[in-house]
Amino acid sequence: MSSPRASSARVLDRALSRLPEHIAVAHRGPDRLMTGPGGVFVLHPLESDEMPRDAVEHAHLLAQTTRDRIAGHLAWVPFVDWFVVDDDDRHEISVLPTSLVATTVLEGHAMPLSVADELRRYIAAGGLTPLWHQGLPVAGDHLIEVTTQMYPLS
Repeated sequence: MSSPRASSARVLDRALSRLPEHIAVAHRGPDRLMTGPGGVFVLHPLESDEMPRDAVEHAHLLAQTTRDRIAGHLAWVPFVDWFVVDDDDRHEISVLPTSLVATTVLEGHAMPLSVADELRRYIAAGGLTPLWHQGLPVAGDHLIEVTTQMYPLS
């Protein structure tokens, strides 16, 4: 039997796997990072046993850390938006339904294509490793993620 987190991450991965090739995707445990014309996005799938406010704090910190890592590479640093993803809207927080992930990434606030291309190349070259790993995980990868280390913001 799969865990609720794995199930949520798999649903999110199915949505992400249908995105166009020019959208860069990276993973860190159950979390996903995407860059494209709509911007840079950190997505955290909500676990059924996770407190929504803890999910918000986690996604926010990971987005800040990611932005700081990108700032070390690019002169122009885009906003890094973050979302807690869940298809249940009965939370005290705002969540992004899986069905809106593609629209959000493709049609969000505009980022210059040159910056989106540079970020895609940077991620492909491993520039955000070990914080993020390029692409979606191979089936089961996120189930064996055991690190709890958070990377410093500086």
